[in-house]
Amino acid sequence: MSSHHVIRENQEPAVLVQDFSALDLESFGQLLEWSPTVVTNEDSVDILLAEGIKVDILFADHVLPPLQEHTKVVPQEGDFLEVALRYLIDHNHKAVNILSSYIPTNIGLLAKDINIVLFFQSKRFVFVRHTYEKWKPKGEFVYIDESLVKSFQGLAHNSKGTFVTTNDGFIQLEFNTEEFVLIGEDI
Repeated sequence: MSSHHVIRENQEPAVLVQDFSALDLESFGQLLEWSPTVVTNEDSVDILLAEGIKVDILFADHVLPPLQEHTKVVPQEGDFLEVALRYLIDHNHKAVNILSSYIPTNIGLLAKDINIVLFFQSKRFVFVRHTYEKWKPKGEFVYIDESLVKSFQGLAHNSKGTFVTTNDGFIQLEFNTEEFVLIGEDI
């Protein structure tokens, strides 16, 4: 007996690669498991091609010859991550995993239109609103701008921008803003 899965276009989170080294190869492979749309720029395309990864959309400053069959080349005008995120939103993508060497300034403003998971400096970041609750083991770090925290449970303030879980169990954060808040954890 076999199982069949119907994959609808844009159902899986797209994978947006600005910095291939933001995630180890095994974890990156897990993001590619369900054949998502892979988006990159000129700086990262050669690494992806060398790893045998199909690139669906390439943002480039100038016209390039076709790199792979069915790779769409899109002009890059502005910050790659912001331009690529707007492109994905305009093409009805609901979620994206981003591998990056930086956190774009205005990325939180786009979180209302697309579910964003950002891999940066060996950490996984998500954007949440109002409250955040998750089960975590004791001793794990949570990274967040403490000026946005209204209250917290299951955590102790460790240092600027860093909290640590006090026990195995659920942690909870409540925010003092209506905006999306960036929360990070070690990978």
